[in-house]
Amino acid sequence: MVGVWNNRDLNQVTWELRAIGEPSFLPSQELPDVPYAAFARSLGPTGIRVEKPEDVEAGWRAALEADGPAVVEFLTDPAVAPHATWEQMEATAASVLKGDADRGP
Repeated sequence: MVGVWNNRDLNQVTWELRAIGEPSFLPSQELPDVPYAAFARSLGPTGIRVEKPEDVEAGWRAALEADGPAVVEFLTDPAVAPHATWEQMEATAASVLKGDADRGP
């Protein structure tokens, strides 16, 4: 079983930029929405796409009950940060003030 976190973003680089106080640069960060679960199904394994948090448990259970390999694709929010230190959070705030794409209107 394989879990794929699909956030349509080169997320590690986005957050590395923010951690040094630079805004994200969307043209270099955005990825197309690859349908990983559908691709897995086209090759034969079970493919499960989880779009809502309340469906996570059911997605894992279905994958564990599958006959053979399974891919569970989780749609995730690229604006949600991975673990960050206080200094990285301060730098992220600075990047938002510089014009980061997630700063809102």
